Amino acid sequence: MQMDRRAFLKAMGIIGAGSLATSCNNAPLEKLHAYLTPPDEIIPGVAAYFASVCRACPAGCGIVAKTREARPIKLEGNPAHPVNRGRLCPRGQAFIQQLYARSRVSKPMLRRDGELVEVDWSEAQAELQPRLVAAKSVGLLSGLESGAFEDLAADFLGKFSVSRHVMYEPASLAALAKASELVFGKAEVPYIDLADTDYVVALGADLLDAWVSPVQFTRQWADRHSFGDGRPLALAYVGPRRNLTATAADQWFAAAPHLVGPTALALLHELAALKRSGLSSDEAATLDRLLVKLGPRPARTAIPEAALKTLAARLAKKKGLVLYGGADVVTPDATAVHAAVLAANHLIGATGRALKYGEGYCWSKAAPEARAISLIKEAGEGKFDVLFVCGANPAYTLPSAVGVKSLLADAPLVVALAYELDESARLADVVLPVHHPLESWGDYEVTRRIVGYMQPVRAPLHDTRHVGDLLIELARQAGKPLPQTDYKGYVVERWTKRYGALAALAAPSAAPVAADRPGATQPAAVFDEARWETTLVNGGEFAEAAGEPPTFAAPGVEQLNPVRQGDGPDGVQLVTPLSGLLYDGRAASCDWMIETPDSVTQTAWEAPLEIGPALAQSLDLRSGDRVKLAAQGATATIPVYVEPGMPPDVAALRFGGGRPHPKWTVPSANAMDFVAISLDVTSGQLVYTETAVTLSKAGEGKLCAVSGGTESAERFLCLAMAAKDAKRNRYPRMTRHGEEYPDEQGRFRGALAPMPHEEEGGATPHDNMYELQKHPDHRWGLVVDLDRCTGCGACVTACFAENNIPVVGRDDVAYGRELQWIRIEKHAFRTEGGEQVRFMPVMCQQCDNAPCESLCPVFASYHTEDGLNAQVYNRCIGTRYCANNCPYKVRRFNWFDYPRERPAVQQLNPDVTVRPRGVMEKCTFCVQRIREATNRAKAEGRAVRDGEIQPACVQTCPAGALSFGDFKQAEWEMTKLARDPRGYRLLDWYANTRPGVVYLRKVYSDPEDV
Repeated sequence: MQMDRRAFLKAMGIIGAGSLATSCNNAPLEKLHAYLTPPDEIIPGVAAYFASVCRACPAGCGIVAKTREARPIKLEGNPAHPVNRGRLCPRGQAFIQQLYARSRVSKPMLRRDGELVEVDWSEAQAELQPRLVAAKSVGLLSGLESGAFEDLAADFLGKFSVSRHVMYEPASLAALAKASELVFGKAEVPYIDLADTDYVVALGADLLDAWVSPVQFTRQWADRHSFGDGRPLALAYVGPRRNLTATAADQWFAAAPHLVGPTALALLHELAALKRSGLSSDEAATLDRLLVKLGPRPARTAIPEAALKTLAARLAKKKGLVLYGGADVVTPDATAVHAAVLAANHLIGATGRALKYGEGYCWSKAAPEARAISLIKEAGEGKFDVLFVCGANPAYTLPSAVGVKSLLADAPLVVALAYELDESARLADVVLPVHHPLESWGDYEVTRRIVGYMQPVRAPLHDTRHVGDLLIELARQAGKPLPQTDYKGYVVERWTKRYGALAALAAPSAAPVAADRPGATQPAAVFDEARWETTLVNGGEFAEAAGEPPTFAAPGVEQLNPVRQGDGPDGVQLVTPLSGLLYDGRAASCDWMIETPDSVTQTAWEAPLEIGPALAQSLDLRSGDRVKLAAQGATATIPVYVEPGMPPDVAALRFGGGRPHPKWTVPSANAMDFVAISLDVTSGQLVYTETAVTLSKAGEGKLCAVSGGTESAERFLCLAMAAKDAKRNRYPRMTRHGEEYPDEQGRFRGALAPMPHEEEGGATPHDNMYELQKHPDHRWGLVVDLDRCTGCGACVTACFAENNIPVVGRDDVAYGRELQWIRIEKHAFRTEGGEQVRFMPVMCQQCDNAPCESLCPVFASYHTEDGLNAQVYNRCIGTRYCANNCPYKVRRFNWFDYPRERPAVQQLNPDVTVRPRGVMEKCTFCVQRIREATNRAKAEGRAVRDGEIQPACVQTCPAGALSFGDFKQAEWEMTKLARDPRGYRLLDWYANTRPGVVYLRKVYSDPEDV
């Protein structure tokens, strides 16, 4: 058959069009509905903000929820809240994911034939009503609550003949509260303030990651420790693993848990010898009684003798503070160790200055774990007709040896009031869905003077009820009505009383403590609606923590036992620290927390067993190999991570693993499956360090690591300098010889690289093929202070939330297909003082000479007039040339479409494009925020103000390590920081990219200079 050229082209056109049509993605059609009449309080396209309280952990940080069209899309720290001052940790950023989580309970559930089935509310209430009418004894196991919920629980339980309320928090601070009672006569966890502290010795207390109030401590540590602020605060850490506090510390002493207590006692003996002369006769007698009771000076501690004496001398000389605690160091003598630490703090003047009694944390209200175990056992024995479980997950967070599963199965009736179907809710007979905290009214008293208030930031997403309203309604149906008709009434009533108490406290003649004591007469207060609205706008009622130095009389010294001196468990000792990302596992439903790499192990989607090099060598293990872990009749095969410096007889398995994920298999284990039941004999606090485990190699493998390795390969990436050089103004510069220090006359051998703050078009050691970029109005830039960065990962999580970054899952992360726009690199170095670990956030450097721009065939990557390396998503055809040419490897390619499940799509930021498969993406400095601020300034006829623009990473960073601004504004804070002689531009000497990100060298102190 003959075919001319014209016919051939026609046929090929038809075939090509048909092929193209059949290859298109047939996405389902969705209807669009016009937003014709929005509510009065909503302006389409304009964000609204609501203050509330973060409940991702007991710290109680203030948050501000950003909503668009009544949908919360992002959480930020509340600048007015004294705990976090506008900053937020990774868990706080991910707290919004729990609101939209797939694990939410959407309808009531009843157990039928051994299975939980969904029912409607009327059926669930009909099931409960006769049981509550007949009930004589009721138990309530809740998480840590403070404020109006205490009043409601007391009213509700008071309607029954026998009742008990236990507030349970894993890794409680019951031993500290008990020791405070025995040493000072005050049964509370004191408020800890680092603002006036020069030297901190942390005995296992992971201040910067997961202990008590990590955002508060990180902020205060960075403000006091960073070199630019004069470095008045030094930090020494004693503990079994290199956590974030150990990496940030000026000194880390690796120690097995059983040596931490003797170290505290030895410090007390040293300080007693140094500071006894400053004590009164009564205090000296009290100290002698304590020393006799706690035991003689230990012969063996975690610290060499000379170093121990040096620590004690520094604590005595400076404004010192000693802190003890953490699930990975607490032993059965925890109360005695805390008593030794509190006595040491009194000797160095820390009580009243850094430890403020009378202003204690609400942690004081959390019961010791022994009481939670007792409540569950009594419920299993039938001593409670009904057991309510609310805000606690004992089936997961208590040791499996307790037998929570069988005990709850034997209980007459277990009612779970839950917003997630967790392990404990699955064991209940009735599950009643409750509002997420972001859908709720409430209050949270961090301390007596720091009270945060919660308000709903959206309408309930599911058919749920407020937990307080549920208890009020259940009491009414049982014929036992409560004083208030809804929970908001309890909140307002307590606020009204408290406002009167606060007003009284402000008076010069007021007694600071009496106003809050049970049964005390408080000043009459009338509800002030204007003041109430101001409280909600501010996010709470806040006053400075005043505190009073307690009396050092040791009224309960006879109840103390000696500090244990001797060996720990035989074999390998298992420690179970709280996770900075998952905490005690409550954040496991937040995919961001699972995909954000752990900064210490650099792994995502798995919780490896951390061991030291000596133990790894004895078992022939390398990082990534699989190890079989056995203890308490449980076994698990999990990856291993070899951490240099860990003691040879310790293995660490973080809290939070072992929870099933609906989409991916996560190779981890629940640490509580292996923990033996051991309690502090004085306080009843659970001890997590008394378990010996058996380890054996189970095979080879590799870690699911986002960043591979800790070596810089001599490329001068994460730079640092000694404090002694910085104090002498002897700053290194980059030359053709690499990083070079000046000679005594301040001269360098090689040609100098340009400093980061030099004007555009300034000297450069390289020839340029292209003209230098011109920026007529703005040149946006970022400064990263490596001396402040702790590697917490808050910037990574904030970027997830702000920029609609999808979660790709474990398999794609293992393939290197992660999509995070920021990575936290971990670099290990050897210095004169030992091994040093540094963290370095790396994002798109927004280069002036960007290698990615010049080779994009469709101009999807281009340079804007204000200095941004922009990406046009609908131009990108996915050649990936730009990623190959980027020396920083910060560009991310969408290998697949990653659809969000409903209702998670409601969390997407409408100002940021959702990228499809085949498109390259990267950090934009949150260009949507830049455009919003510049447009607003233009509309108001003014210039952009310093600090008005904050990318998500800058706004959330707890340590304040990131600063954003305009290089063309010489008086802006960021520009001043860029002039710091510690500054350098990453790889600029090699690649001549002229980045818009300036790094400030970390300044390290040798131990003898601390």
